[in-house]
Amino acid sequence: MQKLLQLIIIINSISFLPGQDAWGGVSVATPDNLDAITNNPAGLGISRGSQSGTYIPFGSIFTIHSSNRMDGFGYDLKYEFIDGKFPDTFNPSDGNVGIGFSIFHNAFAGIKWNKHHLLDFGFLYRPLNFTSIGFVAQFNDELTQYNHSIFGFALRPLPFLNHKLTLGVDVNFTNKNTSDYSPHITLEPIDGVILSARSNSDFDNFQFNLGFNFGKEYVYSPTTYNDVNELNGGIGFYTSSQKQNSIFKKKAKDTQKFIRMKLSGLFIEENPFTPPFNFDFNISPFSKKPETGIQLRTWIEEIDKYTDDPEIDGFIIDIGNIRAGFAKRGEIYAALSRFKEAGKSIIVYADKGISNIDYYLVSMADEIYLNEYTGIYLKGLSIEITFLRGLLDTLLIVPEVFRVEFDGKSYKTAADQFLNKKMSPEMEENYGDLLDDFYSIFVDGISKGRNWDTNHSEEIIDNGPYFRPQDAITAGLADSIMYPDQFDDYVNSLNDEKVEIIKWKDIDRADDYVHEWAPEKKEKIAIIYAVGGIVSGKSNPGPAGSSIMGDETIIKAIKSARENKDIKAIVLRIDSGGGSALASDQMWREVLKTTEEDSSNVKPFIASMSDVAASGGYYIACQADTIVAHAATVTGSIGVIGLRLNISKLMNKWGLTSDLIKRGEFSDFGSGSRLISKEERKKIQASINDVYSKFKDRVIKGRDDFPETGDLDDVAMGRVFTGMRAQNNISIPLVDVTGGLQTAINLAKSAAGLEGKEIEIVEYPQNEDNFMKFAAKISSTNYLNLLPEKLSQELDVLNVIPILLDNEILMLLPYSFSVK
Repeated sequence: MQKLLQLIIIINSISFLPGQDAWGGVSVATPDNLDAITNNPAGLGISRGSQSGTYIPFGSIFTIHSSNRMDGFGYDLKYEFIDGKFPDTFNPSDGNVGIGFSIFHNAFAGIKWNKHHLLDFGFLYRPLNFTSIGFVAQFNDELTQYNHSIFGFALRPLPFLNHKLTLGVDVNFTNKNTSDYSPHITLEPIDGVILSARSNSDFDNFQFNLGFNFGKEYVYSPTTYNDVNELNGGIGFYTSSQKQNSIFKKKAKDTQKFIRMKLSGLFIEENPFTPPFNFDFNISPFSKKPETGIQLRTWIEEIDKYTDDPEIDGFIIDIGNIRAGFAKRGEIYAALSRFKEAGKSIIVYADKGISNIDYYLVSMADEIYLNEYTGIYLKGLSIEITFLRGLLDTLLIVPEVFRVEFDGKSYKTAADQFLNKKMSPEMEENYGDLLDDFYSIFVDGISKGRNWDTNHSEEIIDNGPYFRPQDAITAGLADSIMYPDQFDDYVNSLNDEKVEIIKWKDIDRADDYVHEWAPEKKEKIAIIYAVGGIVSGKSNPGPAGSSIMGDETIIKAIKSARENKDIKAIVLRIDSGGGSALASDQMWREVLKTTEEDSSNVKPFIASMSDVAASGGYYIACQADTIVAHAATVTGSIGVIGLRLNISKLMNKWGLTSDLIKRGEFSDFGSGSRLISKEERKKIQASINDVYSKFKDRVIKGRDDFPETGDLDDVAMGRVFTGMRAQNNISIPLVDVTGGLQTAINLAKSAAGLEGKEIEIVEYPQNEDNFMKFAAKISSTNYLNLLPEKLSQELDVLNVIPILLDNEILMLLPYSFSVK
């Protein structure tokens, strides 16, 4: 006697494509319940994401249907336990293998092979959001015998209800020229509650289904009733990689929902790249894992999403050590301010105190709490530059510098750290203006955040730093002192304990389920990240972003985005103080092709400046249709410089000598065994001046509104400016618009005729194959990670050495200065 136990495992998947979910030709309109899967595992599946679940019917035979749906390729297997015997794993009683693909927008096809030598061909087309058509035909696998076909049609008759109401019919045609049809209806009266029903053509066999969606989890119970009064039912569930709106996920009445985040770490432009293999075997007692950066764009987009989410009432921020330049901080500040201005709360806790420049970031908070023995180290801003000339003199290393200058003066101060022991008058003048702008932004931000006038803010700053928490509270910078456990108790007591706290790291960031049958195709805009010191060759992406911008990498990215017909506009996001003049010019050439020369592929090109886009960083931006800089961006530095660190005296001191045989007057040009000669210096200076002249020509050609009578030297010669000064407060503006990355994206949309439309961002440079990633990892290993964190940050200036030793003429901002 057969045991009353069958275990049927069906792993079912044919294809899952972006934005869709359907079983083509079979219950075309009822894709959202697993019953459609278990009743017809041969159906053509089209979806984004994946689903898996189990269905247990009630009846005399205990049966379990388990279904999994995955991307791209799928298979299903059926095993049965009979007489207590485990089935042959390699010989299932039934099985299917299938594949699905997109034919064109909103049209899909699939093929499935069955173990019993059957082939199913499926097609699904959704021309409109309210119409869906599917067709499946079955043959033997030799295509000599037609078995049956099913045609499905579904309609969403009330557009304002979208997916809430669906009507449809499936018509089955057999090889005996007979047919029958099966009407069906699906209704979702409220988010998360789904009712569906279907019958046969004689209306004597019915199926009803009640389902509940909990976001990514779905529970349902189908019931069937036939003309012999048989009633069968069951219960099932499935989980999905996508999430849906659900009444069961709404916050309780009168409850407030807060997100608690740790605001700390390194903010970068690129998506952090972690190679597939890691061969860092650090044995230093100070070693640490390479820091993984936080991508600024995606972080801000998430903050803005919660700003618009009526379910979220506030942020609870545990502030730590934030590493970002002033422009990035400005964008973070703006995002948190938008959240506050939307009527939401920000509560900050500092268990280690708050640094000077970090206070600016959270100054808009409603409540700020400090741990005992901590403070707020607000004290104003200063620019500090490390000079190496004294060290070089001690080592008998002579810096040989060639740069643009007028009457012996130059604002091209990129080599001043090697040339001088303190700031030159030109550097002090230029950087004084820079600091004035930074300080203005700093004070204005704190004033707006605390609702103070600027005079009061400056008075509070001048009385800092506030080492004692009591002093910070008295000054109005903080609200109270709490130990960490007391703060935890406090946030749990908010709103009379009617509060839900969600940790930032625990947020479900799964894609939203797309209910539309024919979603509008999103147009694409490319963002190309041009980050790091400019060199010839390839960039070096890593967990903390790139420190080197290779011209080969950026040229490939620009060319790829330009020639991609799906890309409608390009945003070049620059965070670079410059580097190689040759590499800068090669990238400029590729921008020129995109804006003018490649007539079949010309498209809007917007330059967006992050913390720094100066010298070579400005060079690659000047040909853009529009230049956007943050108010705190450091830009300009239009000038050229060459530098060589001559070690001939050091060699002589230690007894290292050289001798020379030469043919040709200048065959030993630039020999490192001696200092540069007057004749050599004259030739090098002529080359420097020629490159500077071409640099200015590029700028004049690229800026359409450049005044004809303007003398670019008035704003060039290596001078640097903040973004706000470069737009409004110099004789010849170098920036068109002040704003962040989103401003640049909006301008790109407008230039491409995409105002008001949702777009898809495509990021460049795009990932290379795993071998190239591995090679990049080896080449980009940062051995400063072997040192204590504080020391490694101080020595980060050494990253400029590969650029300086590149033996090329340079377009370079002073490599490292810190605003404290």
